[in-house]
Amino acid sequence: MKEEIESWENELWTYTNTGDGVRCPHSDSCELEKEKVGCFNTEEEREKTRKIHLLVDNDDIDFTDYNKIDLRFSECTKQGKIFELVIRLAQKFRSKNWHDSIPVPDNLILKDYNNLPIEIRYIRLKVNHGAVWRLYNSWVIHLNSSDSLARQRFTVYHEIFHILAHCQGNPVFKRANGGEVSYNEVLADHFAANILLPHDLVVTKWSEIKNIDKMAEIFIVPKPVMWGTLRMNRLI
Repeated sequence: MKEEIESWENELWTYTNTGDGVRCPHSDSCELEKEKVGCFNTEEEREKTRKIHLLVDNDDIDFTDYNKIDLRFSECTKQGKIFELVIRLAQKFRSKNWHDSIPVPDNLILKDYNNLPIEIRYIRLKVNHGAVWRLYNSWVIHLNSSDSLARQRFTVYHEIFHILAHCQGNPVFKRANGGEVSYNEVLADHFAANILLPHDLVVTKWSEIKNIDKMAEIFIVPKPVMWGTLRMNRLI
């Protein structure tokens, strides 16, 4: 039996369904666009997002002196309506199955989403961290067996966001071309980061630890993802 979804979640999937997967589908009615500041679809904001996306995807960066990393988040990713709804989606699934443990488990949705069958397979991938495939009435997520556990945990939720979007009518296989940053890929990263890094816990732990490497170890997330979450929340 399919789960009933609330109006705010319907709103999220309505937005994603009307887009092309590459650009923000909300720009025509977005306050950021009306004010001409921070719209994802502008060249300036897309370039900011592209640089952040590449950093979050790279596990070889040294965060010893994070103040030297001069990258800024797009205003859209910080204030945009759809990004707010993605955060709420992450909170929804975490609240249903999470019991305040650290780290947040990586199977919260595997065990409770319309009895959706999802299989995880570990294989060597040359380029990507992960991929998702539809096989008859089930899904298979391929994870790069060469990646760290932290990266695999992040990739699982990234790919699950694509599955959730597809199940609500948004084709999971839409991709950006020519190296262009894809709006759907950024949303998937946003979902994965927010489900694995509960805001209040991150704030509390950071006040105690003040070390990105140790924070990443505690929450078992990639260091760039931890950096991004801390920067997004203005903790660094």
